[in-house]
Amino acid sequence: MMKIIYFIILFAFTSLASGEERVNLNICYSKTVQDEAYDCIYNISKKLKGEYDSSFRKLVIKIKNNKNNMMNYRDLNNGLLKSKKEWDKWLELECSTEADVFQKGTGFHESISDECKIKNYVSRINYYNNFELK
Repeated sequence: MMKIIYFIILFAFTSLASGEERVNLNICYSKTVQDEAYDCIYNISKKLKGEYDSSFRKLVIKIKNNKNNMMNYRDLNNGLLKSKKEWDKWLELECSTEADVFQKGTGFHESISDECKIKNYVSRINYYNNFELK
């Protein structure tokens, strides 16, 4: 029964992720040993966390390099820093809540949390990478 629920949830997450991440998650879902699938999902989540942090740093540099063209550079920079801090807190709460439907301390619980993070990191990376300075 648990495996059926697991694959239904995995299918739902697969349809939400971007094309590239969908391929990566499908690699995880194809693992025959559950612990290997959980590790795979965890590794993708950690990789995307690094990309998310890198995208943020690049945006901060982009803004700093254009500060002479901005009237509200300090407000934008401070707002961006605060926004990231608050988003990071929100992500932990959101993904913990999503995973709390299942028993804590299990690989399944953690993989649901990691999949939630993957979905949100992809979205936030896209946001940072496409942030327009008008």
